[in-house]
Amino acid sequence: MKNNKREDGSPMDDGINNNTYRLLFGDNLDLPKEESGTKENATAFATIDRFTKLQEKKIFTKLLKKIYKKSNIDLNNISFNKELKQFEYRKGNKVITFDRLSDHFKDDEIKKILMSNKRYGECHTQSMKIAPSIENSRVVTGYVTVGNSKVLHSIVEYDGKKGTIVLDWTRNLHITKEQYVELTKFVELASFDGKEVINDMDKIMSNLKIGVKTYVVFRDELMRDIEKNSHIFKATEEEKKRVEGFRSEEKEDEER
Repeated sequence: MKNNKREDGSPMDDGINNNTYRLLFGDNLDLPKEESGTKENATAFATIDRFTKLQEKKIFTKLLKKIYKKSNIDLNNISFNKELKQFEYRKGNKVITFDRLSDHFKDDEIKKILMSNKRYGECHTQSMKIAPSIENSRVVTGYVTVGNSKVLHSIVEYDGKKGTIVLDWTRNLHITKEQYVELTKFVELASFDGKEVINDMDKIMSNLKIGVKTYVVFRDELMRDIEKNSHIFKATEEEKKRVEGFRSEEKEDEER
């Protein structure tokens, strides 16, 4: 069997390494045509993404709409449906209804982040933070495909009156899973109960020193291994304090 080599030519013989990481979690930004998402969905997704960053009361909103329109992103395709009490993207036969996730938070700082570029690159971490305070929620990780890009992504799900609802921090989206899958071709790899995040802090994160991607994808497998070897893994005092702090914040959120 041929040994893989690093970029500098040295052999890949040291277990988990960057090559392994890319194999497990690497994003694909140049998919073949047959695996890519449709241009129609990519345009809809990009338009909704721009819209959910708009500060409606700002003077330059109209100017931004004109600028985006030149790049095939027409923000005028989005309007508020008073009957549904939701925003609606409509172009041809494509109709997507959604809410801004930021409209479901009272905290002004969270709202500000969700309507800015700071929301990007935080999907795994923020899903872990949001999920514990939502009853019967799940942290779900899988791949989204938009255009010719396929990216590992985490969202939060819960079952609501309109079916399964997806909360996507990165896009500031509150949307039904059916329409989310339609837009992104989302394929689930792993999921777990949102409440588990709190207890996992002192079991997985402190003992194994793993990254959030590894945690959200392999949480159940990691927990099974830890439970088999419970005599080895013990919570540190620091982690116990973090867990207690997290539980206190969750309790305050539920009381509001």
